Amino acid sequence: MGGLGTVLGFAFIGGMMLAVVAAILFFVKAIVWLVLLPFRMLFWLLALPFLILKVVVLSVVALLAGLLFVVGGAVVALTLAVTLLVPLLPVVFIALVTWVLVRLMKRPALS
Repeated sequence: MGGLGTVLGFAFIGGMMLAVVAAILFFVKAIVWLVLLPFRMLFWLLALPFLILKVVVLSVVALLAGLLFVVGGAVVALTLAVTLLVPLLPVVFIALVTWVLVRLMKRPALS
């Protein structure tokens, strides 16, 4: 009957067979990759103008989006400033009237 040595022998032989199959599959994959390489290069060459167009279009869109965000941020900042300053208008009016009255009181008399 088989002992531990037999099991290890079969495991070693199975591992070697698996390694050979893996090497053959790697070799076949490399050959297929090399055979298809000219077609890949041709497709990349044909797709290059479209890739350049994609980069240009995305750059323009990013520029416009950035401009839109800047303008939107300015509008939001202006709206926030107006919203916070409108309640202070009565105080500003009182201060202005006080300033005008003080200026009128300090004028020299006409002779």
